Amino acid sequence: MRNTVSLLKRIFPVMALLLLFQGHDRQLRENRERLKTVSYLYDVEKLLFVAHQKEENITLALRRVALTTRAQAAFFCTLDPSFYLWCRNEHLSRELGALLNKPAFYRAYFENSKRPLLSYHPAERPDSAFAGKKRPSLTPLRGLTAVPIRDTSGRFVGVLGAANPNRHVRTSELLENVAPSFAMLCHNIRSHHLIRKLGETDALTGLKNRNCFEKELAAYPSRCRGTVTCLYMDVNGLHELNNTQGHAAGDRLLQLAARALQKGFGAQNSYRIGGDEFVAFALDMPEEALSERTRQILRDIEQSRCFAAVGVCTRHFPCASPGPRSVMEELLKAAEQDMYREKAAFYAAREGRAPRRNGGASYSETAL
Repeated sequence: MRNTVSLLKRIFPVMALLLLFQGHDRQLRENRERLKTVSYLYDVEKLLFVAHQKEENITLALRRVALTTRAQAAFFCTLDPSFYLWCRNEHLSRELGALLNKPAFYRAYFENSKRPLLSYHPAERPDSAFAGKKRPSLTPLRGLTAVPIRDTSGRFVGVLGAANPNRHVRTSELLENVAPSFAMLCHNIRSHHLIRKLGETDALTGLKNRNCFEKELAAYPSRCRGTVTCLYMDVNGLHELNNTQGHAAGDRLLQLAARALQKGFGAQNSYRIGGDEFVAFALDMPEEALSERTRQILRDIEQSRCFAAVGVCTRHFPCASPGPRSVMEELLKAAEQDMYREKAAFYAAREGRAPRRNGGASYSETAL
């Protein structure tokens, strides 16, 4: 008995020391895991903070997600729909992308439910909602974990997921940790698009404004196969209308002119560049169709007993040739001068000094 007590006295300090070291080692491991998680959160948030302006950062953030979850791929799908994927295996990237890019399914799965997670693991109990009743071939997809992305109001806006994740990693928790950063990205993208739209859209007419016109002017030759036509339109009598009937009447006239122009040439190619001045472009449009659309624009405006002067000029370009900006500026100037000739003819006809030219528009064509 005495020997046993003596032995225990010698062993107890050693055991206590071992337990102390084990606890310390466990604490160190936990601290290291916490630091890794903090680093992961910081890296993803830092990348996504400017991703609404640098889209490539979204892919870099997904790379960080995939490496942290030890997944083969990570993806981000929004309801726009936009889809982003980072995959370790480039050969599988397209195939996995086709399987994972399912915005309609994600909306149905998450939008009106409280589901916090989508999990698909064929080796266990597959999520039949994802696999589908017919169980299509999902060969490259050996597992999937995805979490919903919701904005501050709780509205479902997208999905963040990891494909073929490591089964021994807390994948869902790691995805949930960065879900707020992806939610903020969605908010930033919407705000950025709204600000850009406001900066490039005329508030009164809804057409693209002068800022947008200046940015897009030089690109038109590269978008055509042979010809670019510029239509320059000026609303006649706007100043007099404002003075006699008020600015509200003048605004309605400008809105009418904008609708007529957009109807003829489309929203993508129509601009309000000044108070009563509008510009539209037509690519590779036959002369007969161009003449008819121009006449229709004038008829639409004249239905309200208002008038417009239109100048049109067409130039030929080599196929998909960007050309210098000065070439488009020359085209614009030629159409503008044509419009002023038409405007002078209109006022001369109204004052009985000369007949108004047929159709209210004149045409000129030059070749580069």
